[in-house]
Amino acid sequence: MNKEKMIRTARGLDTLFKTLRRIIVIAMAAAVCVMAVLTVVHWVNPAAVIGEGFESLDLGTVTVELAPESAPTAGEVLGYAWLVIALGSVCAALIWYIFGQIRQILAPMKEGTPFQASVSQSIRRMAWVSLALGAAQNIGRMIEVNAVIGRFDINQLLASGQIRSITANYTLDMTFVLVFFGLRLVSYIFRYGEELQQLSDETL
Repeated sequence: MNKEKMIRTARGLDTLFKTLRRIIVIAMAAAVCVMAVLTVVHWVNPAAVIGEGFESLDLGTVTVELAPESAPTAGEVLGYAWLVIALGSVCAALIWYIFGQIRQILAPMKEGTPFQASVSQSIRRMAWVSLALGAAQNIGRMIEVNAVIGRFDINQLLASGQIRSITANYTLDMTFVLVFFGLRLVSYIFRYGEELQQLSDETL
């Protein structure tokens, strides 16, 4: 392996993930600030228009078009938006942490020594956090769909007789489980490499 090439690549990737972590923080802070401003505007002037297109409700695989008089109020939209921000913040925090662990993995590689004890530990942490991230995303989708049905009173639409029923369809994505076991396997490989590196150093 060309050590200099590995060092250059590791440094470039470290800069990338450092930048991505900052972008995540800035994006979430900006989203919270925008929501705070819209919420204050709504409190000060409930009649203020904070957006448009609320007649269309996206329920994942189903989109419900409402009559203008049945569209959710600005307060209902804000409540739903805060829920989305909260769920998104949890996922963003987990991704931010994973990117930090990637930087921990890259740290010894930048010095030309990829097999350090910290690497396998960071990979194991990433495995557990990726498991938590996948679970959070699946749970978040269920909460989001149920929140739309409940907050926008979809059941009232059923009383019109134009809709027979609405079913919340969940697609359970189990990819995160495969990622978990894949990362665990990689951590074992790196742990083995660390042991070989240690034996080599002791021999020298």
